Amino acid sequence: MAFFPVPEFPLYGLDESYVDLRLIWPVKQQVIAERVVAFGPTARAALLGHLFTFLTARRVVLPEACSACGAPFHPSTLLQDVRDE
Repeated sequence: MAFFPVPEFPLYGLDESYVDLRLIWPVKQQVIAERVVAFGPTARAALLGHLFTFLTARRVVLPEACSACGAPFHPSTLLQDVRDE
């Protein structure tokens, strides 16, 4: 559970690799010169789910539909981006 796969980015010369979640530490933003690549929304959600499982030893299990009304349940309704506030 400590590893999260990262696809290759040939355009930037980055090979297929992984994130080692055992080696997480804070980094000042000034240290990062510029962002080379970034995860899209789907990959970011997958990483967050994997990180949650790694840190808590629990897996989030979401229903496919609301048990009260039967409406489809979309996981994006569970978390709100704080930048939207």
